[in-house]
Amino acid sequence: MNDFYRDINQCLNLKKGKHSFVNQQKKQRVYNLLRKKSHKKARRRRSQLLKLLSRLKSLIAPILEEFGHQLRLPEQRLARYKTVQQIMSQQRYLHENPGKKVADRIVSLYKPYIRPIVRGKENKSVEFGIKVHMMQVDGINIIEHYSYDAYNECKRVKPALELHKELFGAVNQVAADRIYATNENRTYLKGEKIAHNFVPKGKGDTSQKKQLRDGLNRGRSTVLEGSFGNEKNHYGLRKIKARNQANETLWVFFGVMTANAVKMVKKKDDKDRRLKKAA
Repeated sequence: MNDFYRDINQCLNLKKGKHSFVNQQKKQRVYNLLRKKSHKKARRRRSQLLKLLSRLKSLIAPILEEFGHQLRLPEQRLARYKTVQQIMSQQRYLHENPGKKVADRIVSLYKPYIRPIVRGKENKSVEFGIKVHMMQVDGINIIEHYSYDAYNECKRVKPALELHKELFGAVNQVAADRIYATNENRTYLKGEKIAHNFVPKGKGDTSQKKQLRDGLNRGRSTVLEGSFGNEKNHYGLRKIKARNQANETLWVFFGVMTANAVKMVKKKDDKDRRLKKAA
């Protein structure tokens, strides 16, 4: 067995050559310290790293094929090796085809299930992680839909209202962000006779409708948006440290449910306090 591992070390000897690991490591450090990284330098750096990774793969693949049963590598390492192969093929395609896009692009070696989600915000144009569609009923947040892939939340209005009918009954008023104010959602809410906070199109806006819309907007911006910040800051949802998809999903659900439990306890205490005063 000692001879076996000695042969592996000799096969993976990458100390010589311009594409050796040590030389590429030095070049990467120099590149990271550059204040201005031109497109030409970035492309050259990417090309050299792809060559190094291809060389590593050409050395490791025959060993795994011939001696894989003797190595007894854990499933996590084998899954990581497959992920590296997928990343290499995707990056090679992007390198050879500038301007093109890759479906289901892997952006994290340790979390290959997450995808880049374009949000268009000023401070964070792109976010990574789970995307949760939340609905709030009387201050209690309910996860209506979640996915690690990007999806259009505007399409979730009808499913969310159907879930509300199933759990709590009919819906009379809806407050949502302005990105939900599509013609399809407006038509659906009008057909269901549900009041909303969307800015009306054309004429016919009365003072009563404007007062209702302002109240819905005020409740959404304070109660709903405030609950998001509360869950992120006080229930561990700002930086989830889980290392796999199942744990990360559980982390999100437990954080939301714990925040809901605290709100319910406070509401019950307030109700008991009012009943005591009335008595």
